[in-house]
Amino acid sequence: MCSIFNPTARAGGYCCTHFLVGTFAERKNMASTRLLTLFVASLLGGATFATEIPGVDFVPVELTLDASQNPAVAAVLEQDRDTPAEKLRVVMTLLDLGYPGTAEPILNELSKANLDAKTLIELSDRFGSARLVRIVRQSREPALRATPAFRTAAAELVQNILDAAAERARDPQRLAKLIEQLSDKSEVIQREARSDLSVGGEPALTACFNALGATEEEDLRAQLLTTLALMRPAVEAPTLAVLAEGEGLVQRDAAELAGHLRIDAALPYLALLSVRGDNPPASQAARNALLKWSLPLPSSDEAFELARRDLTAMRKSPPTVLDSPQADPLSGGSPWWNWDSQTKQLTKTELAARPLRIRSAARLARALTWGGMPVAGDLRETLLLLSWEEAGVTGERLSDDLKPWIESLSVDELNSMLAEAIKREYYAGAVICIEMLGERGDTNALVTGTHQPTALAAALASPQRAVRFAALQAVMKLAPGRRFPGSSHVAPTLWYFATSAGDPVALAGGSTVAHANEWAGSLRGLGYDATPAVNGRGLLLAAFDRSRSSRLAIVLLDANLDRPNMRETLYQLRSNPALRNVPVAVLSPGDRLREMEPLARAHSNLLVEPRLTGAEAMERLVQRLQTASGPQLPSAEVRMAQAKYALETVTKLLLEGHAYDELIRDSAVVSGTLYDPALTEASLDVLTNLGTQMSQLALADYASSRTQTVQQRRAAQAGFAESVDHFGLQLTRTQLLRQYDRYNESEGSDAESQAVLSGLLDVIESRARRRKRVEPSNSVQAESIPAGSATKP
Repeated sequence: MCSIFNPTARAGGYCCTHFLVGTFAERKNMASTRLLTLFVASLLGGATFATEIPGVDFVPVELTLDASQNPAVAAVLEQDRDTPAEKLRVVMTLLDLGYPGTAEPILNELSKANLDAKTLIELSDRFGSARLVRIVRQSREPALRATPAFRTAAAELVQNILDAAAERARDPQRLAKLIEQLSDKSEVIQREARSDLSVGGEPALTACFNALGATEEEDLRAQLLTTLALMRPAVEAPTLAVLAEGEGLVQRDAAELAGHLRIDAALPYLALLSVRGDNPPASQAARNALLKWSLPLPSSDEAFELARRDLTAMRKSPPTVLDSPQADPLSGGSPWWNWDSQTKQLTKTELAARPLRIRSAARLARALTWGGMPVAGDLRETLLLLSWEEAGVTGERLSDDLKPWIESLSVDELNSMLAEAIKREYYAGAVICIEMLGERGDTNALVTGTHQPTALAAALASPQRAVRFAALQAVMKLAPGRRFPGSSHVAPTLWYFATSAGDPVALAGGSTVAHANEWAGSLRGLGYDATPAVNGRGLLLAAFDRSRSSRLAIVLLDANLDRPNMRETLYQLRSNPALRNVPVAVLSPGDRLREMEPLARAHSNLLVEPRLTGAEAMERLVQRLQTASGPQLPSAEVRMAQAKYALETVTKLLLEGHAYDELIRDSAVVSGTLYDPALTEASLDVLTNLGTQMSQLALADYASSRTQTVQQRRAAQAGFAESVDHFGLQLTRTQLLRQYDRYNESEGSDAESQAVLSGLLDVIESRARRRKRVEPSNSVQAESIPAGSATKP
């Protein structure tokens, strides 16, 4: 009978398959010769001898005899305890009998023995990980009444054994030797090597696939496939990766393995591969695999339609084989396997559900192009969007194969694809598409015949921060200073990013002052610029503050918040595009938790939790919220770079001219960025060129501040002078009098500070004298200052 793992059968062709399964190495006999004695003695002594029943946890019973009077314990203690394995067996048996106190001295001997790696590995091989972990679980059973010292010693010993076993499993030299033994002439050695590799976990699995990519020896390839088949279900996802991304013999082997294991997610790949003409061995293997399913061989159109249908379903949810069964419940990640055809290496990363779905769909979309199959229309658009999104999520470079398609796209088509990317929530792909529009340099990307904003212009108001910033950069490349449909979003976007540097902002809305202050204090301890609020109105005012909203990272809402109530406050937050994705935690009293739970299902980036107390509880809540919501606020470095870009862009627009009326109207926020040392220079440039009363007052106040360095104050004084020279003196009489008072109050200050203040008054008086000559009836004049208000020489 033919076998896909039999090189002789391979030489004769690819027909029906019969899987060659090796047997596991025989386990050593670990039964104690005293088992019957212990069982009878335990019954006579009044204790229950616990036998291990699969699926049933051990629950110790109340003992009627002291350990010294129990014959079962005495029988156990008479056993040899010369080796670590014998000592550990005695500890296990005493735990089964319910006597951790008697076992503790023996366990301490093991703990203090400083066992080497070889001994630890022998213990792992002798007892197995399941039995070792059971020691820890038993020690924590309340009914067993083990001491804290016993629990700690048991956990440390078991962890050391498992760590040593895991380190051996990852040893590349050992794995290479085992793979080499698969080609040994002795069937016993081959069987033992297969057995050891099959329980070696992911390191062994990866080594086997890498060996497949490195060898052309058919006997070894057959042995490797036999070994990999023993690793189910862990082998399924890597097999799919090699089938989708491999070439030549390794793709053929993956097709055979997928057919034998009947991996459902491999069906569209096998169908496409069966009609592919550029890899005959793999195509034949795919056809054989489909026949194992008793499926008819598809035509090209049928294979294409099957893959297309699966692609549509895949965009909605990840394939089962790649999702929850192997997901990490703590990180929320699932394994993503990737085969590199250049290096012929298998690698694994952890991905959240959404990136996993994107990469899975992009992989299948690429398979639709196998063998030069024609791809056009909506399918080409889908392939490009998925490829862009995948590149944006992973940071990998776009495939060169896509360049001809991208270059053939018109500006209108790129705008259309941008709109579709945002609709599908492919935001990383949308950023790449926006960057392409900016690089085209075609202002038609901002113009439509309907006077409606293009997708690029509409992206200026996107709730996704990365999309919004990319759109701002593209617009500044294409049409800085020009009006177009949607240009009213340019100025708010500039000021939004100009104020984004600094500590992340958190808002704590409590139904009482005590709750609000406690939560805000805990958040400050975690590095947040936290503000407490005792009603909904106060929280909304803080959230909509333009000088801080771009840094808003977390909002806490008490379920009993009022004026307005919590639900209305949440609605107002979610209605603001810039705040739509801010993570929110609703903290509820116990009697309202069930009432609040539907909110978590109705809103994204929202958790419902019981009210909490203490810094540790707050830290855990923030971690859960960040894990559930993902990174919503970029790092401090990214936000600082965005703020600098926005301020420099504002200065450029002010100098070169612009048509954005909102730029001056919303400029008051820059007076706050002035006091960030990293943004002082850029802020001074903006204030110098604004020419408003607010900007000149901010410059005068900064130059008069004693907390700033003399160099910074001089820069502000020079900016004030330039602003007055270009735009005239905008300060009111009261503000001018305040400057004279500041100079008078500086009598005891150092000479450099007095020089700065004197320079400000020189600018004021010089401008006032000039205006007196030109417009004596409509100016604020130095002579109108009351006599004696300044003693400046």
